[in-house]
Amino acid sequence: MRAAIELSGLVLVNGAGPINLGVSPGESLAVVGPGRGGKSLLISVLAGSAKPAQGRVRMTGVCEATGPIRSRRSTPMSLAPKDAGARAGETLVALGLWNVRKTALSSLSPSQVAACELLGPLAERADVLLVDGTFDRLDPVSLAGALGLLRKRTGHGTIAVVATHRLDLLPHFDLVLALQNGSPVLCGRVDELVASGGEAELAIETDRHAAVRALAEPFAIEVRASNGGIVLRAGDAQGTAARLLSACYGDVRAIVMRRSNPGEQVLAALQAEGRKVK
Repeated sequence: MRAAIELSGLVLVNGAGPINLGVSPGESLAVVGPGRGGKSLLISVLAGSAKPAQGRVRMTGVCEATGPIRSRRSTPMSLAPKDAGARAGETLVALGLWNVRKTALSSLSPSQVAACELLGPLAERADVLLVDGTFDRLDPVSLAGALGLLRKRTGHGTIAVVATHRLDLLPHFDLVLALQNGSPVLCGRVDELVASGGEAELAIETDRHAAVRALAEPFAIEVRASNGGIVLRAGDAQGTAARLLSACYGDVRAIVMRRSNPGEQVLAALQAEGRKVK
């Protein structure tokens, strides 16, 4: 099946690197990165309200995008699509708006206003859903409801592209694109990031800090002291742990390994790119 979104050599701003990406029906893409990194610009390009510096965007189907609500006298009920039927009520409930469905936006909380911006796009049967930062303004209950609706919509074939600062939300998405200064820093499948594990942290319980540290440093990215031992960060953490247990038998009481999660891996990539720019 051909991707419903294809980005070919897409350059958001002059001097930025090209984005090459395909998103298939039923997949969700998280677009992350620092402020002014290009997230909103990419959403605008996909929505057709901005033009890229170079490259091609191919999209199929009907697109719905979130955006600010102009009238503060609107109510959640008035914003729900009239032709959405039961989906309108389902969306109001999931976003925590049912009990305030007849209340004007001027009397709602910032989270409730953000939820109202999602009402139309999540209730409609769009082929492509574009969300620009709205999830970042939701309270935990509304966010959980929005993520549940997103899974349901993608389960029926909708493509979701969500720009967010929330790296902790990555496990809820199929794909991730990290942007910095308009350039792609990392692009791939979230499950592959989870499988690769990236770097890992080893907490080593030992009384012989100097000896164990000397053996660990050649294989470690970072080593620091901690209560009861040392902590190191390594790319091949499992191999490093095996070498330490073999070479330091009797000196190492225990080793606990913690794999980095997708958000930490993306953050590390963005930080590394930031150091290059400086």
